Amino acid sequence: METLKKKITEHILKIVSNKTIKIIVCDINTYTDLASEKYNNVPHLDISTIIKNGNEFDIALKTAIDQDEFEYISDLYGFEDDEYIEEEIALDLIYFPDWPNNIDDNDAIIISILKEIIDKNTNLFNHIERFYFHHFGQLDLVTILKK
Repeated sequence: METLKKKITEHILKIVSNKTIKIIVCDINTYTDLASEKYNNVPHLDISTIIKNGNEFDIALKTAIDQDEFEYISDLYGFEDDEYIEEEIALDLIYFPDWPNNIDDNDAIIISILKEIIDKNTNLFNHIERFYFHHFGQLDLVTILKK
């Protein structure tokens, strides 16, 4: 698990070095469009950034939940912006040998690592307004940091 923690830490610290980033969203994604194959692929941890402020994100999140449409959030990512950053870390069988079983336990590992990164580097997160974790396309975001 130390190698996974190191990889995630490296990527997160690279992202927070960009002072224009306001929001970080980490999601577990298996890269498949077929619901029946949702958990057949090796999961990845995607780390994406949003330059918009936290209030704009909160409004988009509320709308997404009200409308049950994740696109209200994904529209904020600004994939075309020069400042947009996305990192990807494979969570292959070395890290999660029982995937897709024990998803909650595996999520807890990732959430714990993310919180520990913030705890050990608080000064680097001064400009970060929001930090969330979720499974791609799902609206039940876990708050890692909110200012």
